[in-house]
Amino acid sequence: MTRVGERIDHAPRDPGWRWRILVPFSIWGLHVSTGYVIVALYCHQQFFDYEILGAPATRVIMWAVTLLAIAFAVVALLRNLAHRRATAADANGRLWFTSNFGSLACGLLLLYLVWTLVPITIGELCW
Repeated sequence: MTRVGERIDHAPRDPGWRWRILVPFSIWGLHVSTGYVIVALYCHQQFFDYEILGAPATRVIMWAVTLLAIAFAVVALLRNLAHRRATAADANGRLWFTSNFGSLACGLLLLYLVWTLVPITIGELCW
């Protein structure tokens, strides 16, 4: 067996790497999709016989969805940081990399979510 093969065989398994990497992107995708649906319902009310949402209700719902996404992103970031501290004995750096990548993705997601609160509050809902 080659030296690379031996290193791969002895590398510690990390069953939670998918969680740490995919959760931030899933939160982002759900936030964008939910926001699009809520704003589309508000902007296309002329196609319905009745008013579904007013502008204040749309903004409140978007705030609630965004704050919920922020809460999930903070939990994901804390889990990534906790796992990062626990990877001191990581021989090949795989656990360290996935923890740092997940932390970076969560940090960027939090930046996006906090910035999203500004246009939700003062921006036009329909263009």
